[in-house]
Amino acid sequence: MTTYARVASLLLVSSLGSLATGCAGEVDQEEPFPSSEDEIRSSVGERLAGTYENGRGALASLALARTKLGGKYTYTFAGTERVTCVRAPCPTRAIEGTWFANSTVLALQPTRGARLEYRYKLSASSFELRDRQGTVLATLDKRPAADSPIARALSDFGIPRAKIEIEEGDVRAQDALPASRVKFEPALRDALKSFLTDGDDPESPLGIVSGLDSSELPEGCRARADSEKLLCFANDPETHIGLLKIGDSAEQGETVSDHWIFTMYLGNLSDHGHWAIVDRKGVEATYNYGFN
Repeated sequence: MTTYARVASLLLVSSLGSLATGCAGEVDQEEPFPSSEDEIRSSVGERLAGTYENGRGALASLALARTKLGGKYTYTFAGTERVTCVRAPCPTRAIEGTWFANSTVLALQPTRGARLEYRYKLSASSFELRDRQGTVLATLDKRPAADSPIARALSDFGIPRAKIEIEEGDVRAQDALPASRVKFEPALRDALKSFLTDGDDPESPLGIVSGLDSSELPEGCRARADSEKLLCFANDPETHIGLLKIGDSAEQGETVSDHWIFTMYLGNLSDHGHWAIVDRKGVEATYNYGFN
């Protein structure tokens, strides 16, 4: 699929995933709940460890730590839990303790209070927690690891709050493509630079911002320079940044076999989809465009 509809549908599926998985009757086969750190497989612990923010539902935030001490890993967590109340917004309270997990279930044992048990689904951008009946209890945004190429790039370009929808497996597979003289991290940086500074296409992110009157912008985004206005929109959880998969192509026909193709959707700016095209061989200049 080579149209904006593909990007929009992917984002729609992602944003509505928590609703779909909460439907009655959708109960996955689950493993028994783990009860100790010894039951956590190293691959599971490594995959789940990280920071999750912007929570909707029972948890506002959750940080799962995995620390190696004396040849053995310890698993601790810190989070913010929403207290059940009659009228929103409900208050929150800090919780901390230890965590245990296997491939389908997560258990949090607070230092104070009852054990919390969830079934979970983890994607490149979100962490969904459900009860045994499949009801969604919380959905949180997954943040890239602080020392990862993605986190460094987002921070350097001033958009650390943007939501990333890039799978590590896709990055490894595309780094290994024969044409990939340009690797993932420099490609991502070229794409972000293009998205944020190149307004040649009138439907690019910068092109759209340039066409808006200050009165049309939220008060916090009424900067003098168009580039500053764009940063205000881009540094937001409603901004989604993705990577097309092998076999896909962009709106104007560019293929993943020959290019790194990044997508951007600025939910608080417009309903456009945007593509940044980075030549894998590093010969052609990077460019971006939009489509509605």
